[in-house]
Amino acid sequence: MLNKKREMNEMRRSEMTIRQRLYLSNLLMIIMPIVLTGIVLSGLFFIFSDTFGRNFFHQWQENRIYAKEYDQIEELKTKFDAKPPTEKQMIAEVARIDRQFPRDYISVLVYSKEQKLLHREGPYQEDKIVKNMLADPQQHTLVVNNVLVNRLEIGGFHLLLINQKYHMNLEERLVDNKQKILFVIVLTLACVILFVLLTNYLLSRFIFRPINDALTVLLNGAQQIRDGNLSWRTSYHEEDEFLPVVNSFNEMAERLETMVTEQEKTTENRKELIAGISHDLRTPLTAIKAYVEGLDKGVATTPAMKDKYLRTIASKTDELTHLVEQLFLFSKIDLGEYALKIKTVNIGKYLADVIEGVTDEYAQRGLTIILGARSFQTKAAIDPEQLRNVIMNIIENTLKYGNQTENQLVIEQYEDLDQVILTFSDNGPGVPAEQYEKIFNVFYRGDQARTQTGKGSGLGLAIARRVVESQKGTIEAAPSPSGGLQIRIQLPIRSAENEDKE
Repeated sequence: MLNKKREMNEMRRSEMTIRQRLYLSNLLMIIMPIVLTGIVLSGLFFIFSDTFGRNFFHQWQENRIYAKEYDQIEELKTKFDAKPPTEKQMIAEVARIDRQFPRDYISVLVYSKEQKLLHREGPYQEDKIVKNMLADPQQHTLVVNNVLVNRLEIGGFHLLLINQKYHMNLEERLVDNKQKILFVIVLTLACVILFVLLTNYLLSRFIFRPINDALTVLLNGAQQIRDGNLSWRTSYHEEDEFLPVVNSFNEMAERLETMVTEQEKTTENRKELIAGISHDLRTPLTAIKAYVEGLDKGVATTPAMKDKYLRTIASKTDELTHLVEQLFLFSKIDLGEYALKIKTVNIGKYLADVIEGVTDEYAQRGLTIILGARSFQTKAAIDPEQLRNVIMNIIENTLKYGNQTENQLVIEQYEDLDQVILTFSDNGPGVPAEQYEKIFNVFYRGDQARTQTGKGSGLGLAIARRVVESQKGTIEAAPSPSGGLQIRIQLPIRSAENEDKE
């Protein structure tokens, strides 16, 4: 009895020790990555200080200081709204405001109604820029080189607020250095992951030594499951806290054993799809956010700039809409929920009608479409609308990724036994042979020349494959006679005998 009590007490002491170590490990798991990541970020900030360090924030601050002085001077309109100021009052107010701000690059010029200079604060002298601003009563903002001039009319006086250190290219610098920004993000994430792994190793090595054996058993079982050996059962005989975990682990493996192959395939497809969607949504969303923030913070100071920002936002929104529509179509076809409208058509005449309807349009956009040999005697059972979408996807890809000087696409149709063959051959740079099959994958990112950001959703050829296969055909890629890329579609011929059967 005493021995049992001693064993129980020892187990309780051991249990408490494990809990204390777990508490300590959780604390260190939070603190160590934060501290180490902070060190890495400090180092990265120092490395990129020329671009994103002191100079950048100093220039940003200079623009903000000027904006504050502009706001204070503009408030004088309200102050003198009821009673216009005298010349002495206006000069005194301008001098009072200007004394609060740097005088080495911000100046204020006060003019009478007759455009006579009454007072000057700051180093800027009258020059051609000032005279041009005064000569045009409709002009209130003027930027020449790094000089920004704003005009305000208060109580019958003309006030010119001049910033000799105006920095217009702050946002452009962010865009131009996006590769550095991406490098910082990737490196930071890599460091965080590395620090987490390092923390786990240290904690496992120096804190969890007493339970290391049990973890090794569990790890071995997890590796067996990971490698697809779902019939594996972990053996553990110790009567401690890990026994229920091992039993639950074995139950999980038993339940997973009957559904491995299909579930793994589905999971992998889902991961690839999510990764592709994330990649293609991030660029337009980032651009929209940046331009919206620019409008909100007043970066766009002129109507032309605001209009440009709004047009860009609208363009990126259209890209997102197109991507969502493509995803919706792809998902319906992939799930077999898209109802095809099969018709028997003269494939040669159908192809001629489709191509002749778009030849002039694409010629204006820089793509010459040549409709080569074809037969007007061959019939095929197709969904005319969906096959047209396939053809248009191929043409659009040629327009985007084909030859940059004399872009050309040759379309031909011929028979091969009981199959009708459609070939689309461009004279572009082509793709490596090992990528012929991969370009039909969802969101495949291969040759940089054919996967530039913003040139497509990455779904066109994936949708094309599923549409063609749903019509009992095949689609494949090969080198074109001119060294570019050839897309080859093969569909079953609709014979008169088959028509009579139906």
